[in-house]
Parts: sequence; C-alpha cells; structure tokens
Amino acid sequence: MTFLEINLLLSMLKNALCIQVLLKHYAKQRGYDPKGVFSHFIFFYGKCSIRKPFAITGAELDQHFSWPVYEPVDEVNKYFQSRLFSILAGAR
Repeated sequence: MTFLEINLLLSMLKNALCIQVLLKHYAKQRGYDPKGVFSHFIFFYGKCSIRKPFAITGAELDQHFSWPVYEPVDEVNKYFQSRLFSILAGAR
C-alpha cells in the first residue's frame, strides 16, 4: 500500500468518526438520547477498502436497512450507466 493510499484510508476513517460525533450531537439537539450512532461507507459492488464496522457492501444493504434497498439502487445505477455510455459514445 502506498503512502497516498494509507493517507486516504486514514482520512476516510477520520471522517467516519467525525460524522458519528456530529450525528450524536444532532440527535441530542433534536431531543433524542441516542444509545449509539454509526457511520458506514457503502461499497456497493463489494470491493471494500475499509474493514467492518465501517464498511457495508451492496449485498448487505437490505439486511442493514431492513427493507429492499439494493435492487432499486442498482436499477438507478444501471440507468445512469446507460446514459453515461450513450453520452460518451456520442462524443467520439
């Protein structure tokens, strides 16, 4: 792993921890007493550069949110991928 990759991973972890602090503060401001707050990076296609508990793969989204998430997001991704490829094909 290169120096730049290490710094990127450390920066991502720092951001995740900062988000957790902000989430807890936000919940308290809204009158809630959070028992725990968590932030995750979603690696939709499964290749994780950060380990659990900060990483969630696309295949785990439905279980994590307790309702269907993966299929609708994948459908939107396919739509925009198709649009992007058609734009790029027209740019030649």
